[in-house]
Amino acid sequence: MNTIKLIFASLFKNDAAIEGRKKSWLIALIIFLFSTIVAVIPLTVATANTNGSSFFGSTLYSFDIGLQKFNQALDDNNIDLTVAANLDSEHILVTTGDPSVMYQGTDTFYRYNNPVSDQTIIKVYFKTESTVTETTDFVTALLALTNTSTAPGDISSFIVFGSHAMYAYLYNPAGVADFSVAGSNYATGFQGNFTAIEPGTNLRNFIKYDANGDAFDVTTAAGQTKFMNNWKSFFDKSYSQIKQTLLWSSTGIMIGVDAIIGIFMILMIFILTRGKSNPNHTFSILDAFKIGSWSMLSPALIALILGFIFTSYASMIFIMTMGLRIMWMSMKNLRPMPTGPAPVKK
Repeated sequence: MNTIKLIFASLFKNDAAIEGRKKSWLIALIIFLFSTIVAVIPLTVATANTNGSSFFGSTLYSFDIGLQKFNQALDDNNIDLTVAANLDSEHILVTTGDPSVMYQGTDTFYRYNNPVSDQTIIKVYFKTESTVTETTDFVTALLALTNTSTAPGDISSFIVFGSHAMYAYLYNPAGVADFSVAGSNYATGFQGNFTAIEPGTNLRNFIKYDANGDAFDVTTAAGQTKFMNNWKSFFDKSYSQIKQTLLWSSTGIMIGVDAIIGIFMILMIFILTRGKSNPNHTFSILDAFKIGSWSMLSPALIALILGFIFTSYASMIFIMTMGLRIMWMSMKNLRPMPTGPAPVKK
């Protein structure tokens, strides 16, 4: 059987995968590497298709209204939130003006409440004067808030603007009200930085000018769309560097994990064929490597298909199917020869 036919046969025949041990080790290595890469494609695609603006793709619980009110407050009070380059050429966010004029009572943040229920829709914190560590610790503390009937946590959707990064978290207000949602139970979370945002970008202008610099009226439907497009674009750019880092790191880690699983299964094949009663006890470690590699292709293709359907389980499908393939092979093709009944003495 030629190599191409044998590869196709190995997708569903254990005998063909075992026959692959007679082929070159280079073919086995190519199949091994190809399988580990194919298996992570769904996860890579899912990560690549995740954008910062995905934050706005779920139920917003009036977060968009609160964002518009916040932006209007910036403009009404002549407060600028501008991306600038510092002396180290880092893109940072700078606050110009006094944000405290937007605070209510003893608050140290901007708050917009639902005018009917008086429930807080959004909080916006200005931490552009804080260090990166201070900002991170502040966000961590917000996410650690408890929420019970005896100790309400004053939890609501929020944005934190730091000098180097921004954070946004969305909460279900109904869950907050019935105390089933604490700080860690956010519906959607976001973290971004300003590396990919052009210096001079002023968040205050999001409510007045579109991406082309043309003025619009936010009180119209078209104006509200342009307003949200400004924020979606800002979130996309804020997330772009993190996305690239996550894309390469998650893909590399999963390729490494799948390769380790493959090596583990190869060792299992070698171990399972030991013993004098096993007709395959002459298999060397190289034979086991070839058999294991030829066996990886069908689990990888299954992981490729199912990974796009069940995205949440994409990282586990290859591991499960590879384990099942080796288990099936060990039970049907690599088991020791059955021993016959002892002869009956006359």
